Amino acid sequence: MRPGAVFMQIVPLGTNWPAKVCYESPVRAMGLQYIDYRIDVEESSLVHKYGKDDIVVKDPAAKIGSNWDNLMKIYLKEQDVKLNLNRFTWFLKSAYGKAKRFMEKEG
Repeated sequence: MRPGAVFMQIVPLGTNWPAKVCYESPVRAMGLQYIDYRIDVEESSLVHKYGKDDIVVKDPAAKIGSNWDNLMKIYLKEQDVKLNLNRFTWFLKSAYGKAKRFMEKEG
């Protein structure tokens, strides 16, 4: 990708910190624009398995704590994402707008 390009990432529940460290920071350091789509609870399969009121869904950071096994087992291996396409459309339009503004500026 050339500098200024837009890097888009879908961030499942419980993966905010790894997304920031493993993707957002390096992407920005490479001169790319970063945009993330943090899924809603309803877009995660975990809500069906554990329920909306379970700590797994309500507070992933508390569930994970410093236990990487929880992150791997629950949030990276058990979780499937089913995007809300109406909401995701906004995300795509935003990414397109960022890329277009950059291209116009670079002219």
